[in-house]
Order: sequence, then structure tokens, then C-alpha cells
Amino acid sequence: MTRRRIAFVEFTPSGGLFQFTAQLATALAEQGNEVHLFTGPDPELGSEHPDFHIHPVLPTWHPGDVGTVNKVVRKLRRGVRAAQLATAWLVLLRHLRQVRPDAVVWSAWRFSLDAIGVLLTKRALPSATLGIVAHEPLPRLRSDRTVMKTGPLLDPTFERAWRSMKVVFVLGEGARARVFERWQPSGPVIVIPHGDESALRGNHPVPNAAETDPVVLFFGSMSTYKGVDVLLDAVPEIRAAVPEARIVLAGAAGSVGESELQARSAALGVDARIGYVPNDAVATLFAEARVVVVPYRWANQSGVVHLAYTFERPVVASRVGDIPTVVFEGETGRLVPPEDPHALAGGVIELLRDQAAAGRMGAAGAAWLASEASWKRVAERVDEGFDRAGSTPDRHDPAPLPRVPPPVLLRASGPTVRDQLVTGAIRLAFAVVNRTARRGHYAVCRNLGRLASADAYVEFQVPGGGRFRIHPTDGYWMRPLLVRRTYEPELHRVIGTAVDAGIPFLDCGANLGWWSAFAGGRAPRPTEVLAVEGSPSTYRKLVATAELNGGSFRHRHAAVWSKSGETIEFVESDVSAASGIAQTRPGDATGGRVAAVPTSTLDELAEELAPTSGPVVCKLDVEGAELVVLAASQRLSQGDIALLYEDHGNDPESTVSQWLFERGYTIHAASEDGRLRRLADLQAVKTLKVDPAWGYNFVAWAPGGSAEAAFSALTDQD
Repeated sequence: MTRRRIAFVEFTPSGGLFQFTAQLATALAEQGNEVHLFTGPDPELGSEHPDFHIHPVLPTWHPGDVGTVNKVVRKLRRGVRAAQLATAWLVLLRHLRQVRPDAVVWSAWRFSLDAIGVLLTKRALPSATLGIVAHEPLPRLRSDRTVMKTGPLLDPTFERAWRSMKVVFVLGEGARARVFERWQPSGPVIVIPHGDESALRGNHPVPNAAETDPVVLFFGSMSTYKGVDVLLDAVPEIRAAVPEARIVLAGAAGSVGESELQARSAALGVDARIGYVPNDAVATLFAEARVVVVPYRWANQSGVVHLAYTFERPVVASRVGDIPTVVFEGETGRLVPPEDPHALAGGVIELLRDQAAAGRMGAAGAAWLASEASWKRVAERVDEGFDRAGSTPDRHDPAPLPRVPPPVLLRASGPTVRDQLVTGAIRLAFAVVNRTARRGHYAVCRNLGRLASADAYVEFQVPGGGRFRIHPTDGYWMRPLLVRRTYEPELHRVIGTAVDAGIPFLDCGANLGWWSAFAGGRAPRPTEVLAVEGSPSTYRKLVATAELNGGSFRHRHAAVWSKSGETIEFVESDVSAASGIAQTRPGDATGGRVAAVPTSTLDELAEELAPTSGPVVCKLDVEGAELVVLAASQRLSQGDIALLYEDHGNDPESTVSQWLFERGYTIHAASEDGRLRRLADLQAVKTLKVDPAWGYNFVAWAPGGSAEAAFSALTDQD
């Protein structure tokens, strides 16, 4: 093994990321490396190996240094900490030049300044291998981890920083896939185990879980995405079944309001110990618990699961992200759907009542951790990664294609000067919202856009072909086009490649026609693109999009259904152009305007585009009617249709994907560079769905047909 001088950077000197890094650094030192960890003052773990050197030189702060402060003090503190972080980077660069490491590894970047610091490190140490242990591959808001961070400076600096990474380590296949979907690192992306939390257990005596009282432990920051409210919703059912059960919450308040959490916990009789938990208190908490709950709404991986296994405790966890790869149903714990208090309560009740099962599962978790996820094993994988650093990214792909360019704002206009002023005000308000709350874009469009006339519009150039107009009130479209500067980029190359190859494109549930305008701008003839929309008001806007693009695609007013020539009710909401819902029974509408809409089958529409057998690409977005539509299609089952469909993060069962897998279809994840990665099973689909507020696009077809042949050049086999 090559002896290396490795420098880890962890700005916060306590908490989960610091503990992970310190334990990994120790294991690498035991492998024969010289390891340095640069961090903030008073680190909560020290070095126990002569080749592991901790340098508490960075002028940063502990994550537990929060306290209750008013808004003014919070803003002042934010400014002070920004200055501290800038100073910390300067101090870090000076020390890195002195140490001259062979490799520099980070675990997280939160701000544009961090990405700039990475690029400065690359310039200061041109021969060093730069890497990251990407616990979370995507930048997210600290206050709400379900929301992505974006910005005119953050986006390009993060992209350059990721391109500087010669090796990337992640904690699961789902995280690995997200790295490739969003970034373009310059080296391999390697899955490593999480490792245990032996540094927190020490020599503390821990009884078998079967010998404990019926105590349920939620451990870690009380952030919204971690689902502490879901646990509180489950408490009455747990108590009804096991009256002597005690529920303990231990951790900092995070993004959940502390006073509200305390009040609700008190009302339910929950023991809420809100505040950062020092290391010497962790062992007692886990030793007293019979079961640990991880009711996350989404996650990549969970250090709490590994902490529970370290203390030989079973886990009841949500089936999200890569958690199912470390929580084994019925063996080390129970897996339940996210945001399901009843299911969570059921899993907890079972382990509280069956002490022997709790003890058996806790021991199984500890045994798995020792054999499959020890720090020795982690260090070996990391050393192997350094050996491969700088090699071609190991996705079995050709080099990534250039990223999809952003849509271009062409003009904001209308018959009055006020229309143009309103659009300018919306753009200004978006800039303010992006820098502050990062929420409220819909409210901005609704409140400011209604001041504009009905003929006001904002026009964009669709990347790769076509033009697209929306009214300033349309927050559904204004936010991705003006804020994110992208819309479903993973479908851009899939549809573009198909249309460029002469494959007809069927846009079912076309909305205002974004993808139809894109495909129509590339197709040689309008007859090769057909847009179908059921909502009458949205269809009128779809027609306007076709006219704006000189009739580059055809359009039909119809609801895609299991039979043609029928009439069904279509409910329209004022929320957005995307909110129409087909109803099968009269009187089902619970609000909104109801319109009678003619129906058409998927096969009828495909025949209109391609009368003879041959591939058709169909984007299907029919708001819950997918299974009805798919079950009636012979051309789909024959393999003539490549289906682009959405499996939403709020569907924990992945209903559409499950239906397709059960019938032998192959399903692929689409990435922004145009590659299609075949997914082995339903769990692979669920692993990619980490955000319940997000829709995830997949591509499927029946094997052996013309669709499979048409897309073979883009498809990679897992």
C-alpha cells in the first residue's frame, strides 16, 4: 500500500460529519498513512494514533453554539460567521501549503465561498488529489433540507469545484447516481460504508435491547425532513398499545420550532431533551433505549442507523434513499413508508412488545456493522479510491456530454408599460426571495402578476429548439425558468436524441407545450410531434404555443384514457395550468371548473403519429390515470413505445414503476448527459426518490421491441 499524506477539512469541530471524518482519519492512519485534520476550536474528539494529527486552527464554531436569539442578533451573527468562514479558508490555505498533502478531502460545501476555496486549493496545490466524501451530493438549505440551493454564483462555482474532484466517495448507490446526474467529477465515484460510531460508545456498558424498558429514542437534530412530527403523530397509537412506553427526543431543534416542539411534546408526555447532545451523554441515551426510530421524509444515508447498531439497537426507519441498503427488514429492524404514522407506530409497537425480537435484531445490526461496515473496511475502500483517483469516472459511460444550456429570456412584454414593469418587479422579487427565504415564488407571481393585463407575457427560448410564452402569474413555470434556469434537464437529451433520429414524439398531458415546442423545433416535419392536453383552458394556451412556433407541432384536445370516443369530466383548478384531473364518475369534482372532454387511447394517438409498427417516444403526464392508460395499450406491451413517465417522490410504493416491473418492462433512470441507466428492481427506483416534493422521470419499454433497439446506444446495463 502507498503511504500518503492526507489532509481532511472539517470546518465544524463537532457533530456527525466531524465524528465521521475523525474516525475515518484514524482508520487511515492505522493503514499506514500520515493524516491531518484541519478543523475549528475545541474539537470534541481527539487523536489516538501517532500518525493522525488534529489541527484546531480554523476560526469557526460548533454547530451546538446556537442559543435563542432575535432576528437582529441572528443577522449580525450571520455576518460575523461569514467573516469567520472567509478567514478560515485563508488560514486553511496557509496550513495546506505548509503540510503539502498528497490528497485533500472535504465532506461538505455549503456556500459559494466554499467552492471558491476549493478552486484556490487546486491552484495552490496543483499536484494534490482533491476529493470529497459527499454525504449529501446536492447543495440544500440548512433550514429546510428538502429545498435545493441555487444561485447565479453558487451554481457555476459548485460545478467547477466538482469538476476538480479527482475522486468522490458516497455512502450509497442512490447518492452515487445523483452525483452523476448533477455533477461532472474528474474521477471515479466510489460507494463506501458509513462505519460504526465506536468513538461514541467507548467502554460504556450496554445491556441487551431485550433487557431494557420500553423506551423509544429519536436521536439527532429535529429537522423537518427527519420526520419528528411523524413520530409525534404516532405517539397516541404507541401509547394505546404499550401504555408504559416512553418516547425520548434528543437533539438540537434544527428547523423545527423549539417552543412548538416542547409544547407538543409536553402535551403528549414525550421526554424532549432539546439541545446539542454531548458525546458523554450519547451512550446513556442508547443504552436505555429498546428501539431507535428514523422516520425521515428523505435521506441519502443515516449515521443514526449506524449509531443504533453500534449500541446493538434495532431500528424502525423510513424506506427512503439508501437507508434500505443498511436496514434489513425483519433482520436488523423494520422499514416503513415515509410520512405514515400508523405504519411507524406498528413497527415500534412490535419491537416494544417482542423483547426477544428487539434483542435479536439489535445483535444482528451490530454483527452486520462489524463485518460489512467497519472503519478498517471503509479505510481500505478509500485507499483504493486514491489509487484510482483521476481515472475515468466509473459509470461505464463515455465521457459526459456538455450540460443542457439554460433557457434564454427573450422578452417580457404586453400592450401596456405596466405589463413590462410588473414582469421586472417579479424578477426583482425573485432575486430577493432567492437570497432570503428561498420560498414564496408562487405568491410573488400571484400577487404581482395579477396587476398585469391578460395579454402580458414572458417569452423564453427553449434550449435546442422552439419558443415558449407564459403569463407573469404562472408560478409553476416562472420559478424553474427564471430561478432554477432549467426544466427536467434529464429528459432534454432523451427526447432530443429520439427526435433527431426521426422517432415521432407523443406529448400526452402536454400542459403549455414546453416539450412539444422543443421537439417541434428539431423535427423535420410538424407531423412527427403530437401534443395532447385535456384541460380546455390549458389546451387554448397549448394552441397559442403551437402558433408562436409557426405550427411546428400538431395538437389535440383529448383526455388520454383506456377507451376512445367517450366523454369524461375534467376538473380544472385555478392553481396552475398543470392541475387538471380526469374524473371517471360524474360529480367526483371537489372544486374547480368541470368540463366534458373527449377521450383517446394511447394506441390511437401513437397510430396517428406512426401508422405502421415502429418506435414512438411518449411522455405521459396524466395525473394519476397512468395505470388505466398503460393497461389498455398493445403497442406499449409490444415494445413499440418508449415511455417517459414520472414516479413522484410522494408515492412511497412507486405504483407505476411497480406495475411496469411486474409485467416485465425494463426501467431506466435518465441523467442530464443523456445516458439511460437500467435499474435492476423496484428498490433501485425507490432509492433514487429522496425528495417527497419532487417528481422523478424514468424511461421504460417492453424488451425486444423497436423502442429498445432505438435507444440501445444510450442505454447502460447495471
